[in-house]
Amino acid sequence: MKATKPVSFEDTSVAFSSKSNYRLFKMYLLFGAMNFNRLVKIGNILISFFFKIRFPVKPIIKYTFFEHFCGGENIVESEKTIHELAEFSIGAILDYSVEGEKTEEGFDRTTAEIIKTIRKSKESDNIPFSVFKPSGIASADLLTKVQNGMTLTEQECRSFQLAKTRVENICREAHACDTRILIDGEESWMQDTIDDIVYEMMIRFNREKVIVYNTYQMYRHDMLDNLK
Repeated sequence: MKATKPVSFEDTSVAFSSKSNYRLFKMYLLFGAMNFNRLVKIGNILISFFFKIRFPVKPIIKYTFFEHFCGGENIVESEKTIHELAEFSIGAILDYSVEGEKTEEGFDRTTAEIIKTIRKSKESDNIPFSVFKPSGIASADLLTKVQNGMTLTEQECRSFQLAKTRVENICREAHACDTRILIDGEESWMQDTIDDIVYEMMIRFNREKVIVYNTYQMYRHDMLDNLK
């Protein structure tokens, strides 16, 4: 049996082996700029202004910030990044990171896109699991209201049931595709509601093997006990 070399988290050559010197220098400049609060504030104001006057600022954003933090605007665009990472034995996660939608139609569109990422994960060994944020398929205000034990209107009760159905449909698709699904953490004021839904999904779909995973944000003081 071939011995496995221990992983050292201090060995940055491993962490950044997939990056060229040019990309590393570009990252260095990017994070250096982000350390200047005044520059960040001015940048946000300028970007908002450019969008308002329809100035073509999108290519600049896509080549700098977006390129570093995102693999692409859609699954097809992300293919290049997935293959580049796979060359260095790095798995990719397709995360349709839309959140803060306000309408049921918007929540349904996001759900459909999440299901597409699950099906794509099934096709590729380079995508070990899928992930989604509950705030992309349910109202954050509604999730918070449920956590606070407030009385829901009839419409809110229907909306909450629709949200739970969307989560169930996503988890069912993951189960059918034999693809692990990680449900991303949210703010503390609605996380308990999400946890309750996730645990219900775990009971339902984690019978033969683990499909549904919860997220524990360990910077919170109460998360260690929650994890245990």
